[in-house]
Amino acid sequence: LARQDAESQLAARDARLQDSGLQMAKLQGELKTLDQRLHDKLLQLAEADREKTLEALARRTAEAVAQQTKTDLDIANKHLLDRDAALAQLQRTLREEQSARGRAEAELHSQAEDLRRMQAAAQA
Repeated sequence: LARQDAESQLAARDARLQDSGLQMAKLQGELKTLDQRLHDKLLQLAEADREKTLEALARRTAEAVAQQTKTDLDIANKHLLDRDAALAQLQRTLREEQSARGRAEAELHSQAEDLRRMQAAAQA
């Protein structure tokens, strides 16, 4: 009777061990599934972070290019303004020289007229 009781207890313990082994295998499978989900989620987060980083880099690059373009345009505009000012000065100088030439030609013409009149008067 004691032996039968001991065998019964051993059989019950074996059944519990087998049940525990099945539960452990089931838990290991669930753990593996959860580990895979975690890995997938981490990959998604890493990809999202990479995309945000690339977007930020693209935005900063575009801002830097825009700033450099603005700087280049400001410099080009200053050169154009300087050139326009120099051109305006040259035009003023040219007008002054043309005016002085016109006065000199008028004076020369007047002196030539005076000379002709003196020659005509001298011949008369």
